[in-house]
Amino acid sequence: MADLQTHLAEFGELDASVIALSADPAEGAAEIVAELSLDYRVLSDLDVEATAGAIGCYTAETMGPAHVQPAGFVLDRDGSVVHAVYSSGKVGRLTAEDALVMLRGLV
Repeated sequence: MADLQTHLAEFGELDASVIALSADPAEGAAEIVAELSLDYRVLSDLDVEATAGAIGCYTAETMGPAHVQPAGFVLDRDGSVVHAVYSSGKVGRLTAEDALVMLRGLV
């Protein structure tokens, strides 16, 4: 999330939006937004099972309640997925730089 914030101006130059989804309750998500000084939308209270069914991401129950493992998507202007990265843990996330490469290829 901090990686995306660091590159937020570059996303803006491409007229691209950054949105994050979280299974955390609103209060927990708000704490992360404040802690990382995020200037993009973070939606909270995701239903873990419904989300996994909708986007096909991995889930886990390590260190607390069930949660969605990281998944990143680049969408074109029509909302079609042009790139997707699914992680089953802490490694293998879509980086801001990789997302920017994909977006630059769309313009």
